[in-house]
Parts: sequence; C-alpha cells; structure tokens
Amino acid sequence: MPGSGNNIQNIRETKKFVFQVFDENIDFIEPMASEQKNALINRLLYNHRIDIAQEKKKTELRNLVKKIAITVIAILIGVPLLITLVNLSFDATFKGYSQMQSNFEIFFKD
Repeated sequence: MPGSGNNIQNIRETKKFVFQVFDENIDFIEPMASEQKNALINRLLYNHRIDIAQEKKKTELRNLVKKIAITVIAILIGVPLLITLVNLSFDATFKGYSQMQSNFEIFFKD
C-alpha cells in the first residue's frame, strides 16, 4: 500500500484536512497517536479507492455481458428473419418473372 509506514521518504506531498468523527468512533480514534491516525485515514482512503475501482470493473463487466446478450439475441432473431426476407424476395421475383414470361407467351403467340 502506498504511503504506509512511518518513513519520511514515503511521504509525498501532504495536505491537512479536518474530519468530523461520529460519536461511536471518538473513543477509538482519540487515544491514537497522530501518525496512527494518519496511517488509518490513508489506509481507509486507499481501500475505498480500490473498492470503487473494483465496483467500476464489475459494472463494466455487467454492461459488456448485457451488450453481448443483446447482440446474440439480435443475431439469433435477425439472421433467420433476413434469410426469410431474402427467400420471400427471391420467390416473388421468380414468380414475377414466371408471370411475365407467361404473359409474353400469351401476347406474342405465333
């Protein structure tokens, strides 16, 4: 974990913040030394950032799975529908050509 330890070399740029602590935590944090409080707060912040990153990855994975599922369903429905439409189009075209040929044969009978 970055920033852990009491070594001065580990300290980067620091900034002071004022936090309000809930009543149930006062007895826990009050007897701690300043370094312990700093380490605790920094460890909590680090862990919270990790939790947020993991939750973001989970959300991205869920969204990816949803997109894949929608794509698969669209393909499973769309491809047969497209094949059916092409088949109907060919049938209509061939029927039209047959009708046209029959009409020409009747019209141009010798």
